[in-house]
Amino acid sequence: PLRDPAFLATARVAYGGGGVAWGEVTGEDGEGPIDMSGELLWRLAGEQTGELMPLAAFRAWRERHGLSVPEAARTLGISPRMAAYYESGAWPIPKTVMLACEGVDARRAAA
Repeated sequence: PLRDPAFLATARVAYGGGGVAWGEVTGEDGEGPIDMSGELLWRLAGEQTGELMPLAAFRAWRERHGLSVPEAARTLGISPRMAAYYESGAWPIPKTVMLACEGVDARRAAA
């Protein structure tokens, strides 16, 4: 529906300023048939511009290398707790981690 210019034009602030909704109002907070929090919109924008690593890409990288979450943390030089946050989607995955994953791929391909 968001590819339809008429539907897209129905965008409005929702959740008391904490998000955006499209379509007819269906609730007291201003939500509609499609609504997204500001955090989700920020995360999607970061993934689309290459500033954040998509969660699915992080999981695929870890699984492709046969690494557990703690092993992935050790390989990337991050704490196991942060790797678990990234794996669960609790924290956005920064570009530095994305680049570290690409670096591991490049080193393993060259070996």
